Amino acid sequence: MPQELRNQVKEITLDMAGSMQKIAKTCFPRAMQVIDRFHVQKLVYEAVQELRIHIDWQVIKEENKAMKAAKEKGKYIKRKNSKRRYTQAIIGQKQIFII
Repeated sequence: MPQELRNQVKEITLDMAGSMQKIAKTCFPRAMQVIDRFHVQKLVYEAVQELRIHIDWQVIKEENKAMKAAKEKGKYIKRKNSKRRYTQAIIGQKQIFII
């Protein structure tokens, strides 16, 4: 493709690979680079999953401490949310609709 035509390209959609960005900038210097939706959604999904798992473990640890303290005092505490522990597949399906 001649340079004259490449200079007329206004927008390029790419994935998030750094090498692709360099190639696009070299071949189409005037084009705006846009990251495709799939890769953005994937990053958001992974970040939400990581955060959800971190929070879930925090809650479990806090419940365990409270249950241990209650047991030492001769009391019983029921877990607040027993439905919290989904399988990974079910969690993934639910969060796809969130994003």
